[in-house]
Amino acid sequence: MLDILKQYFVQFGIIFFPISVYQLWTIGKSFNQLPIRGWLMGVYGGGSAILCQLMPVHIMGQTENFQCVPVILSILYGKRKAGIVSIGLLTAFQLLTMKQDVAFSIAGILVYSAIPLLFCNRFEKFERRKRFIVALLLSVVTIIVELLFLFVCFSIRFGHAGLLIQYYGFLGIACVIQLTMMVLAFFLIENTIEIGRIRNRQESLIEYNPLGICAFDLNNRFIKANAAYEKITGYKESELLGQSRLQMWFDDGHDYAGKIMAHVSQGEILKDMEATLRHKHGDKIAVRFTVVPIVEGDHIVGVFGMINDITESKRSQEHLRNSEKLSVIGQLAAGVAHEIRNPLTTLKGFLQILSKSETTAKKDQEYFEIMKDELTRIESIVSEMLVLAKPQALSVQSVDLKETLEHVIKLLSAQANMQNIEITFFDNQLTPTVMGDENQLKQVFLNVVKNAFEAMPQGGILCIGLGLHQGHVQIDFIDTGVGIPEDIVQKIGEPFFTTKSKGTGLGFLLSKRIITNHNGSMHIQSTVGKGTMVSVHLPVSE
Repeated sequence: MLDILKQYFVQFGIIFFPISVYQLWTIGKSFNQLPIRGWLMGVYGGGSAILCQLMPVHIMGQTENFQCVPVILSILYGKRKAGIVSIGLLTAFQLLTMKQDVAFSIAGILVYSAIPLLFCNRFEKFERRKRFIVALLLSVVTIIVELLFLFVCFSIRFGHAGLLIQYYGFLGIACVIQLTMMVLAFFLIENTIEIGRIRNRQESLIEYNPLGICAFDLNNRFIKANAAYEKITGYKESELLGQSRLQMWFDDGHDYAGKIMAHVSQGEILKDMEATLRHKHGDKIAVRFTVVPIVEGDHIVGVFGMINDITESKRSQEHLRNSEKLSVIGQLAAGVAHEIRNPLTTLKGFLQILSKSETTAKKDQEYFEIMKDELTRIESIVSEMLVLAKPQALSVQSVDLKETLEHVIKLLSAQANMQNIEITFFDNQLTPTVMGDENQLKQVFLNVVKNAFEAMPQGGILCIGLGLHQGHVQIDFIDTGVGIPEDIVQKIGEPFFTTKSKGTGLGFLLSKRIITNHNGSMHIQSTVGKGTMVSVHLPVSE
């Protein structure tokens, strides 16, 4: 009895073991993605059928094998190419072994494989329940056809059906076993395919997701990063795997990152959080993120993080807030400047009269001078507010930037000599022209150069360079001054923000507005103790 059971287990193993190995190999892949699926299923069908013949089982004293099960399955799931391969291998085995009934065996193989070959191309289009019914019916029909074939062969060979009839019990048991094997093999293959599909869908969901998705273990080590995450952070997945996620955070964010991990490791889901991460090149990236725990069984083994780059959105919001501020300031400036100018004119007039009066003491004259200077300063601020409230109209013409910059350098060369500042101009043999208002552009350049002078109170070097980049002319003003801290650089251009004791905070704002009106842009880069570079980009005129 044990020997018979052992034979059954061997036969089951012959059919199931290759599929199990196949399942392990296809983890993470869709069944339809396998490039050699047809060949592989064909080798499985033919190889398993040959092994079934070499290790038959015994039923009621007779030997039997279930070679048709793997052949039928290989045809249904691997299509006609698999069928040809499996039939070819099985037929070649029959010819090589040269058994007594080789023609009879080959004819049987062709009979039970012919019906699946007719349906295999449509089989995978059916839903799972229908595929199960079709596979079962094909097995039953195959058995009936095979029995009829045997009946005809026995009748022709022996002249009567007696020999076939005496085997009806043996054949009935064999048919039940074959159907059982077909059902078990069907569900095993279907589950194999479904596991691959589920894994493939999960991988596709991660890989092709527009959100940057990463996964890391409870020790903060990366175990996965998709293409979007690579694009946002600048790192390749191969550079991140096994590395600490804390390298993406600036030092002042490590405590925040630790608190997030503490919450998620307790099973919490954190949504719509915001943080600043470090790009591979050192730049700051503003991100909005969601983190969820990775649960295996009852244990949390890691964390999924989904990030969205909102750096541009933040900039747009900041720009919108500044625009709103400018709009309010413009309206306020127009009214305030108008109201201040009238009494200011009166005060200046009376102050001049008093200062010229013979009765005025000499000591009071000093006070009058101070008052006149302050009133002049107030008048200057009011003028700037009026410019802000009502921008000047552009007098558009072709402007030679090289000539304009040379003129600005001449105007300020005397002041540069007095402050021990050396101005160098690199035109790179370029004579770019832009369409714009020469006076307004000159005002911008004068403002930038004067700011550079103020940043070099002990003297230094100011380099002015011309260049072309992607259809724009780039003017760089590079000084060797004291530099500007990064947190202050981000605030430059905000209304009334200034680091100068007598500044208004409107100079750079007006310069930036002029450049924007010329369809250009201004950028500041600075390092404390080394200097500052102001870049102006303007579209080249055609």
